[in-house]
Amino acid sequence: MRKLIKFILFFPLVALIISLSFAYCEGRGRNSESSVFSCLVAGYDEAAENTDVLFIMSYDKEKDEVTFVQIPRDSFTEYRGKYGKVNRIFSSERARGKSGDDALSELSLAIEEYLGVKIDASVALSLNALLRFIDNFGGVSLNVPESVALEKLPIKLSYGENVVSAADALKLVRGRSGYASGDLGRLDAQKIFLEGLFHTVFNKLDAKRLVKLIFSRDSEVFVKAPVVEASGLLMREFGDLKKAKITLLTLPGEACEYGGVSYYVVNRRAASAAIANYISGGTDNFDKEYKLTDGNNPTINGIYMKDSLSYKIYSDGITKDINVN
Repeated sequence: MRKLIKFILFFPLVALIISLSFAYCEGRGRNSESSVFSCLVAGYDEAAENTDVLFIMSYDKEKDEVTFVQIPRDSFTEYRGKYGKVNRIFSSERARGKSGDDALSELSLAIEEYLGVKIDASVALSLNALLRFIDNFGGVSLNVPESVALEKLPIKLSYGENVVSAADALKLVRGRSGYASGDLGRLDAQKIFLEGLFHTVFNKLDAKRLVKLIFSRDSEVFVKAPVVEASGLLMREFGDLKKAKITLLTLPGEACEYGGVSYYVVNRRAASAAIANYISGGTDNFDKEYKLTDGNNPTINGIYMKDSLSYKIYSDGITKDINVN
């Protein structure tokens, strides 16, 4: 059965749609009365297996909205009694001898605990697997807003629509040296990429490509999702998802350096508000055990406990500031 799942769930978007249909039509997984479905997506590098791309893709059926919440790779966390970065969780479990599927399960459980959310499905894929997926669609169409500094991007783009090859898309996702804010600049580029990839998939996904995706094997893709029969269920939610509004945001927080190491520290108040607004949950569930901070570290804990912090959301090429008082 696990082989059947890997047959079907080749890419996170396909995984999300199939699992969505299963949840709504069969009533398993999350409570069937809930209109929100969330999928954790982790993109790992092949060498160290660190998850350099990490986000939650959430679909709210009632609001007809898809939200991508990025979790910066340098986010400060406590995991198994040790402080470090969130991108090490998957690789550390692999180093302990866990399979890719089991390491993904541990990562998913950790993110659920940190953010106080329910994750219905999870997918981990190598960045090379992502590249192969993009090749199947002949590249990805990106809409670059005028608010972006083109000279800071790792590839040559112009304002408006651009069709980008898989190789250039990978440079956009992984590049960081050209950005004024390092990893945070890369997260902004990833927002443009994720929005473009979503629209590309739903504009070009036809029966031929769908069959190819369903029956593709990929040893660098791991899945934690409900067992489903894909054929009839997939298309039931396809139309709604294609028309959904897309919102993208980075988990609110600030970058800092401590002990010669760069971290991103999540802000408790702003992050819990963003989770409540764009996924589900809220302050009562967010990081109950305070594993996103170190109470004995004034630099880390100062950012984590800051009373007022704003964050940005990106939708339809427009960036808006959201203030949390």
